[in-house]
Amino acid sequence: MNDHHHFIGLSHAVKGSSFALKLTMVCLAFLLSACRIDGTLEFQANGSMHLEIVFEDTKGLMAKIGKNCSNLKNYIGSLRTFLAKATYEEIISEKGVRQCKVVSDEPLNNVEVKKEGDKYLLVIGKQGIIGEETELDITMRVGVPGKIIKTTNGIIEGNKVVLRGVNRMFRGVTITWISEADAS
Repeated sequence: MNDHHHFIGLSHAVKGSSFALKLTMVCLAFLLSACRIDGTLEFQANGSMHLEIVFEDTKGLMAKIGKNCSNLKNYIGSLRTFLAKATYEEIISEKGVRQCKVVSDEPLNNVEVKKEGDKYLLVIGKQGIIGEETELDITMRVGVPGKIIKTTNGIIEGNKVVLRGVNRMFRGVTITWISEADAS
């Protein structure tokens, strides 16, 4: 690596995909299309992360077919390690809508945090979990421990980049930030 690139952390990429996995993804996309998905990824300068995602059964489809948070874990837990090792908690919103809160500290696939001079870069590669043509109501916030100076995808809001829609979420993002000390 170049002297100006200091590698901090990289998680392992998952290789290969079977027909069964693709079929599972089509079924999952159908079920998740009835959900609103809202989540936050908080990254640290050392590459560690904390993820919280809430799946909300906005149309009541999961309840109608007798599915719950345990079923969601069975469906998505096999897709990625960070989902398999997550905790799943079923909750009911103030409006009486069923929600499933997923929390994980396991690293995402294809993510790298590196330092270039006085700047840090968070590079989240294409995740490719669900096809881009899928219509999902999904919002993810990606937080970093400093002042964001640029992003290749999404909208900057404070120390977070907001990604709305499956196309933005799964095509990846590079976020450049400086530490809080350097921002003053």
